[in-house]
Amino acid sequence: EEGAVVTGEIYCNENLEIRGEMIGSVYTRNFLTRAFGSVYQNHLYNAKISALDLNENYSGLLLANTDKSIVKWL
Repeated sequence: EEGAVVTGEIYCNENLEIRGEMIGSVYTRNFLTRAFGSVYQNHLYNAKISALDLNENYSGLLLANTDKSIVKWL
């Protein structure tokens, strides 16, 4: 949704439309934007993706050989 803020990671196997701010990483096959009566592939409109603003203590998806961490003890 426009004006939304998502913090973390998004993993999408197909098409993704972002309208807002993404603080973290996005893994997707295609970006889609529906605007002005058309559909644009691999375009972002009124969207921001910033991996550098993600908190350094964030523990996210393990897509490669990385150090594992504990999110929260229960």
